[in-house]
Amino acid sequence: SQYGMQTFDQSLFYLYSSGLITLEEALRGSTNPDEFRLRLAGIQNTTAMAKESMEKASGVATIQDLIIR
Repeated sequence: SQYGMQTFDQSLFYLYSSGLITLEEALRGSTNPDEFRLRLAGIQNTTAMAKESMEKASGVATIQDLIIR
């Protein structure tokens, strides 16, 4: 988005994908654990896909860009 915002679940997904938190922690903190599981399986709804596409095109920094590995 124009303000570089992302959902809490998007942040959890990134942290889990990066190995910084466990799956259990991600699911426990998720606002929608079922949708989170779908995302892990590579399934996203069209709204989420469109939002991520716009964020990538905007060049706005996200939390993923700010975390030092």
